[in-house]
Amino acid sequence: MIYTSRLDVAKASFIPNVFRLPVTRRWPVNLRPPGQRQLFVPRAVATSSSGQSAPEETEGFPLRKGDTIQAKITRIAYGGAAVGEIVHPDNLLPADKLIPVYGPKGACPGDTIECNVTKVRRRKRDPEAYVVNNTGSTSSDTPTRTYAEVSFRKLLVPSPVTVQAPCAHFGNHHLGGGGCGGCTSMHITYSMQLEQKQRQLESLFAVLKEEYGVADFAVIPCRDTLGYRNKMEFSYGRKWYTRPMKRETRLDATEPEYALGLHAPQRFDKVVSITECHIQPSVANKILNFVREEAQRLLLEPYDTKQDTGYLRNIAIRTSTNSKGQIEVMVNIITSPCDVPNRLKPLAQSIKYTFPEVVCVLQNLRGVKSSFSVDESQERLLTGDRRYIEQELCGLTFRISANSFFQTNADQAEVLYENVRRAAKLTPDDVVLDLFCGTGTISLCLARSAKQVYGIDVVAAAINDARKNALVNRITNATFEEGNLDKLKSSKGTKALLEPDVIVVDPRAQGYIQIWSSISQVLK
Repeated sequence: MIYTSRLDVAKASFIPNVFRLPVTRRWPVNLRPPGQRQLFVPRAVATSSSGQSAPEETEGFPLRKGDTIQAKITRIAYGGAAVGEIVHPDNLLPADKLIPVYGPKGACPGDTIECNVTKVRRRKRDPEAYVVNNTGSTSSDTPTRTYAEVSFRKLLVPSPVTVQAPCAHFGNHHLGGGGCGGCTSMHITYSMQLEQKQRQLESLFAVLKEEYGVADFAVIPCRDTLGYRNKMEFSYGRKWYTRPMKRETRLDATEPEYALGLHAPQRFDKVVSITECHIQPSVANKILNFVREEAQRLLLEPYDTKQDTGYLRNIAIRTSTNSKGQIEVMVNIITSPCDVPNRLKPLAQSIKYTFPEVVCVLQNLRGVKSSFSVDESQERLLTGDRRYIEQELCGLTFRISANSFFQTNADQAEVLYENVRRAAKLTPDDVVLDLFCGTGTISLCLARSAKQVYGIDVVAAAINDARKNALVNRITNATFEEGNLDKLKSSKGTKALLEPDVIVVDPRAQGYIQIWSSISQVLK
């Protein structure tokens, strides 16, 4: 999500005061009559002897953990969990007393499922969005509703908006169907995916719209729903899942294949072997399968996460389209340290010889158990004459290195940046501050419409790439600085940077609101 805000020259005049927060508190509820441990059928709302309804916490909610229920899924919440209501054949409960259920991920609007109650919770608002202000308190008019968290047992009636997923590796693991876990909505029509995304965004921005007059907006569809992703990261493994997911196989003398693919959902030590990933270009799939076969021929053993042994750990394949319309590919192989010099060189040469689109093959070393990210200082160029690929975007050329961030859907990124430019309403006299600028894509796209653009990021490699991209595109009114706002405030020569007319924020995982308070303090 990218946020754009126009500011007064002196200080920020737009400071949102609401944000989403994961719900952590819970109230134990045990209101179901004893002896009903099987399929749950809601009763009418309980009343007291005087004829008045029972207290709000107990109204119409006679179930507890362990009950088996049937639910009709009505929507998908932000984050992917399904939200629905308990199916009641006799319709004893009025519409405003229907018991909501939350989860599991992977269910589709319109599905009727059988599920187990795992938790009963009483929350402010519904389980899809929990909005609080900066002090952490909820609004006084926020409704209270009790709901059940459930786990999937079986699908009773499929939704009419489900489709056959085009990928052989797709299996809705949350619903017991196995799969690699990379895609979660491939079984839902694209029009329904857009409808659910629109609903989620409207829920997220509801309070902002009321308090700050945020304009109506619509989700912009993607032109290509397959083959669009320009970077995929795959893992090697000595243990893998095949259908069904419960079956586990370990590499031994009788098994000629080892796993190269994606981690099984919620399992860091299991890998689902992938032969074709439909969201990446076809050339990337060909390289993936070639590397799997060639590595086995060269006796390069896969890494075992639990044993912390083996050589090949991961492979990242990045693709791009340069200004001439030609496809460029970078292959980055992550390995453990090895005493054998140039052990990976034959594999790299085979890749480069077989695929003319490959510009470079790189090796990154990693000697400890950790995430995929690696230290750039451990990078080696195995074959090729440069360590980057080039992507044409918005009429500009961007250099992408192995460990730098770049939008994974280049075509949709152009649409995104054009909307940012329109929202900013830039004039030739405007100064723009681009926070979390990365490789400078947004900064350089806006520089043509502004007086000056300043990009800030805490990642040194990203700032280095941004400066190179400015030189490549001969843009002189874009300056990039490494560090955070607090550090730059105390530096000399940054006064203009701290007096912007427009701020663009494209934050990473920590989100926008968590950093806004410090931004507003620095820019006062």
